Amino acid sequence: MKLTSYRSLYLLVMMLLLSTAISGCGKTGTSIPTIAVKAPELEGGTDWLNTAKPIKLADLKGKFVLLDFWNLSCVNCFHTIPILKELEHRYANDLVIIGIHSPKYSSEKDTKPLRDAMLRLEIDHPVVNDAENIIWTQYGIRGYPTLVLLDPNGSMITQISGERSYLQLDSLLQKQIAKFKANGQLDEKPLAIAPEPVRANSAPLSFPERLCVDAKRNLLFISDSGHNRIVETDLAGKVLNIIGTGKIGSTDGAFDKAEFHHPGGVAIDGDAVYVADTQNQRIRKIDLKAKTVSTVSGDGQLTDILAPPDLGNAKKARLNSPWDLIVGGKRLYISMAGSHQLYYLDFSTNQMWIYVGSGDEGLHDGALLSADLAQPSGITYANNEIYFTDSESNSVRTAQTDIKNGQVKTITGKGLYDFGDEDGDLATAFLQHPLGLSLLGKSVYVADTLNHKIRIIDPVKKTVKTLWGTGKPGDADGTKPAFNEPNGICIVGSKVYIADTNNNKIKVGDLQSGSVKTLNLSGVQAPN
Repeated sequence: MKLTSYRSLYLLVMMLLLSTAISGCGKTGTSIPTIAVKAPELEGGTDWLNTAKPIKLADLKGKFVLLDFWNLSCVNCFHTIPILKELEHRYANDLVIIGIHSPKYSSEKDTKPLRDAMLRLEIDHPVVNDAENIIWTQYGIRGYPTLVLLDPNGSMITQISGERSYLQLDSLLQKQIAKFKANGQLDEKPLAIAPEPVRANSAPLSFPERLCVDAKRNLLFISDSGHNRIVETDLAGKVLNIIGTGKIGSTDGAFDKAEFHHPGGVAIDGDAVYVADTQNQRIRKIDLKAKTVSTVSGDGQLTDILAPPDLGNAKKARLNSPWDLIVGGKRLYISMAGSHQLYYLDFSTNQMWIYVGSGDEGLHDGALLSADLAQPSGITYANNEIYFTDSESNSVRTAQTDIKNGQVKTITGKGLYDFGDEDGDLATAFLQHPLGLSLLGKSVYVADTLNHKIRIIDPVKKTVKTLWGTGKPGDADGTKPAFNEPNGICIVGSKVYIADTNNNKIKVGDLQSGSVKTLNLSGVQAPN
């Protein structure tokens, strides 16, 4: 290879150094030593969001620019967002943040799901859709999240792969800003942006993610994630309780005072409903009799990415994007998507422990604590076994509940970059970022999210087949229904309840008639 410029040399150095970094969606990674080289222009994207026009680096002379290479299905990328918001707020006059969205799946190349994800995640800085990974390639990126810091002269001064703490990034920026301010090289006029318009939505739900059913009492619980609340209805859709104000927060208390932050999984156990309060990094408990919400576990802080997890006492434990949960026996099992593990809360001791997963991202079966997982999401329980979707490895897996001797096994799925939309036998079928699952008999019903389908896995016949969905995003009822990133799923008798997330709807499929219809929610309104 002939090197014709310092930029070529820089890219070669980056590629060599990043060969040991985590590819895909990683927790921790590698820092590139400071090498001041002119940054490539941000050209090659298909669309720009949160800005009236494409941004050129030449327009940002005098500003520090932090490029965030991210992906809408990467949970570790989500952890970076609040850090970026805080940095943007603190250095409003000196720092510009630009998101570079680089797709993993072909369905992520479209701008519409990217815009939906930005609204759901409340991203308000400019983002370019790098649909063909052109900018990604020019910067020599190998995994996300990756941050690239440019100085006020448009030179790359550092690149960081994997999650980093706010303190690390703040310390770096403080030193660099002081240096350039002393030399009079900063332009401290704030950059004007044009935020994406909030989608006009009269629907009562906003990005509903998970649901659970109490068939005996005719109850349905919906995590109305975009509205930061839990909605309780009967199985016909009539509202019974709204739990949470709709305001982002972590306040405990009465139903009309409590706050959540993009809640995920919900699981019922008698008069208690447990909630994976995902972005609050907490497990919450809804007491249906007392009509109160309390915090069961988590202190609101992420697990320190550079230290062992702080576990034991459940109340003080630090969690890492609790995504879904299920009660089994005397334990609450939790899919901890951010650390690529499963945890459990022992009700008898009120202690939280790691149950499955080495913490490394991958698809590796074996003993519980040595197995590698990849963003475990949906989770359910039957016959002393946990079933879960392992989203980033595009797989469905099981873990035995025998803590000492249990094993992890993959039912279907092959790896981080083995995905598609294929029915067939377990060895040849492909899923694409499945998020939810439910059991009926021995069959596993899967919300195959980025294929916009509901699939059935038959472990006896060893097959995967499509039940509903076209493979393309859409919104249709009937015997040929269409979904838009279905997420949660649960089954009661012959009824399949589906959180059709990007359509802001709950749909109900009938296994006897083969038809799907939208659940008519009555008495549910969007919060003010």
